[in-house]
Amino acid sequence: MPLHSGPHLTRIASLSLNNLAVALQSLYECKGGLRTLNEATSLHREALGLRPAPHPDRFMSVNNLATALQAHYVYDGNNKTMNEVISLLRDALALCPSPHPDRTMSLSNLARCLRILYDYDGRIKTLNEAIALHREALALYHSHSHKPTFSLGANSDALVRQFERTGVLEALDEAISLRRELLALRPLGHRHREHVVYAVMTILQKRREVTGDDRDEEEIDDLNAELDDLRHQKCEADIYREIARIRRALQGT
Repeated sequence: MPLHSGPHLTRIASLSLNNLAVALQSLYECKGGLRTLNEATSLHREALGLRPAPHPDRFMSVNNLATALQAHYVYDGNNKTMNEVISLLRDALALCPSPHPDRTMSLSNLARCLRILYDYDGRIKTLNEAIALHREALALYHSHSHKPTFSLGANSDALVRQFERTGVLEALDEAISLRRELLALRPLGHRHREHVVYAVMTILQKRREVTGDDRDEEEIDDLNAELDDLRHQKCEADIYREIARIRRALQGT
């Protein structure tokens, strides 16, 4: 069969379309420009059309198009776009059944976008699905001894929203447990520890306000003290950096 005909031509065309789309999307991320993003999205659609199931690269193309559309959503906030993203991510998830190595990523991506959609549509069904997907992702992460830092924080946030909507205290308890687990993965000296310390303290304060129970009082005090210390250290480091910058500038004059 000639190299320029049939399945070979389709494979070459889909690969070229995909590579150009990825390059244009990278250009958009560096320089912006809606025209560039539109072209990248159009090319991703075309490449996906040339990769019907069970094409081995369909999973990649579905995710690439979903990523491009998420950039559109960030740009204009159009929820029709987010609905399309979610539809694509459902397709991607269906393409990687357990124990596919990319299933955890697909679960987390779909859960994150459903959480975003919930902030718009307010449907508890949407939020519940996001939480269920995060839980499945966490279970897979743990089964592979991975550190699921993103899913821990994201599901904790979703559970806090569930508590605010339903008043079910178990959701808040689970959110606290997940944040504590994340804090254990952010040891002293970690650049994101301050954020997690604040998040744990805030959720514990919320539980204390709701229940009137002072069982968390000591932990809240300890976290607050650590937070003050971390902020003091950060402020001191910023001052020393500024002094060093000024000294370098003076030496150069």
